[in-house]
Amino acid sequence: MTDVLLQVNDFSIAYRKHGEDLGVVDHIDFHLNSGESLGLVGESGCGKSTTALGLLKLLPKNARILSGSAQFQGQDLLALNDKSLRNIRGRKIACIFQDPMSSLNPYMRIVDQLCEPMRLHLKLSKEQAVQESIKLAKQVALPEPEKSIIKFPHELSGGQRQRIMIAMALSCKPDLLIADEPSTALDVTVQKQILDLIKSLQQEMGMALLLITHDLGVVHQVCDRVAVLYAGRIVESGNCDSVLQRPRHPYTKSLMRAVPRIDGDSDESLAVIEGLPPAIGQIPQHCAFANRCPHAEDQCRDNIPPLEDINDHHQCACARYEELEHD
Repeated sequence: MTDVLLQVNDFSIAYRKHGEDLGVVDHIDFHLNSGESLGLVGESGCGKSTTALGLLKLLPKNARILSGSAQFQGQDLLALNDKSLRNIRGRKIACIFQDPMSSLNPYMRIVDQLCEPMRLHLKLSKEQAVQESIKLAKQVALPEPEKSIIKFPHELSGGQRQRIMIAMALSCKPDLLIADEPSTALDVTVQKQILDLIKSLQQEMGMALLLITHDLGVVHQVCDRVAVLYAGRIVESGNCDSVLQRPRHPYTKSLMRAVPRIDGDSDESLAVIEGLPPAIGQIPQHCAFANRCPHAEDQCRDNIPPLEDINDHHQCACARYEELEHD
């Protein structure tokens, strides 16, 4: 039986503004098994990054966790104090963010930034940490690793900086890697290299991966399972093959239609999802996609549809998913 590494239940987050809580993540549940990769997908503003950062309490000061638990290796991350969380961040759970230039210190050489987490969490000496830094630089295929790590961030390309961020994240051999849009700021060729690198290192090290992205193609390339997030709620989840080859929720189907196809007509425009997701703090108490869904009926605006099992590997939150199966 596969071990559950992370179990998130009834997780809700809001941003406090002018004395009012504006909901952005609304009572979501998901899990991640040891060594497994899960893609959290959705449009911008649907709560993906807020969910990931909320698990480690890295949100802005005006953010509030309204409810939920996040069990990780026998501990509830949401109940831990700052000191206990600092022992987990970087050591047991590591993060890669979208823009490496905003994550790296421009005044420090790369080698010093690579050494810092290993000296802090693993108690390595400076000499040991430097040798491990060189090994990490080679592991992430950084060109001329001994020379590259003594440079400053601005002296490296965007792809090289992202490789450094991956090396830093893996330096303490975490059990869970959270990658928040790790390749969005890169060109297509470098993007594929970075995604292939993350996937191969994840498999090699046996760690779990939570990938935050808006790109279903990336999910199919990297992940075992996918959870589709819309307006702070999970509307569909399951094995990648099941969800991406046979999507059941109208929102997931719309996302799939918006993905460019190699075998498609070059003169044909991509499908567009009309309208916008609800604004922060305006998540409706019914199907949040109803106002954009061409199949919405009165029942869709009556209540919030639960996430129901279609089979052992697929769940969907749509009142009409059965009758719309072949739409």
